Amino acid sequence: MREHNLTDQERRAVVQDILLAFRVGTVPHRAYARLARKHECHRHTVERIWARYCGNVADGVADGAPESRINQKSGRKPYDRAELAAKIGAVSVAGRRRIERTAAAVGVSTGLLHLLLKEGHMTRRTTRIKPQLTDIQKLARMRYTDLYRRAYLRVRGYVYHGAYGQEVVRR
Repeated sequence: MREHNLTDQERRAVVQDILLAFRVGTVPHRAYARLARKHECHRHTVERIWARYCGNVADGVADGAPESRINQKSGRKPYDRAELAAKIGAVSVAGRRRIERTAAAVGVSTGLLHLLLKEGHMTRRTTRIKPQLTDIQKLARMRYTDLYRRAYLRVRGYVYHGAYGQEVVRR
């Protein structure tokens, strides 16, 4: 027996041999085993090819299409881009600031989101996905600078009034 799969030409040859051996509406006894030895495969392979051919003919496929479906069915299944866009749109804007958070919220990999960005299905609103500072960090920085200004001016003999330096009075 061979190790590899039958080619499409060999599958068509199996179907042709069965059609030539066909008698009175049935496949003759031991025909599958004989054809399996001839094509160096298992008899169940011949039976599967014939069953698929008969099913395709019954469904209206003209030639029965006994070809292998490995090339059609192998690999990762593609994502529906419209469905992904709807899922990403459902995530809040704050949740979409970082690709990792967006991917976790949508339930896909970060690589897929990078691919969507690269293909143009998704665009960035700014040059950076992650902002430099969050709102909380901005407030903390303003408080820190405000305290620093007050301490700096107090040492030099000034009194600081207001958050934006509206009044700086000498003592």
